[in-house]
Amino acid sequence: MRNQNRKAQSNARNADAGNRPNWVVKAPTGTGDKQRLERIGAAWDREDGGVCVRLIGTQVVSQDLYIYPIENDEADAR
Repeated sequence: MRNQNRKAQSNARNADAGNRPNWVVKAPTGTGDKQRLERIGAAWDREDGGVCVRLIGTQVVSQDLYIYPIENDEADAR
């Protein structure tokens, strides 16, 4: 079962390889007036209507995630 999961994850990564993300994933950091949203990943639209989210590095997410569309000029800057 683990091998099937790893293979499915690998296939999902390969399907997205070379494709620019459609979404940026952010999570809140800090508290009070110093709270801001930090980019923690990216997401791609899927053919079945879903969204594939890929977080950067190893994340421990204990708060909400926010997903924003990437504008063309923002995608070019990355």
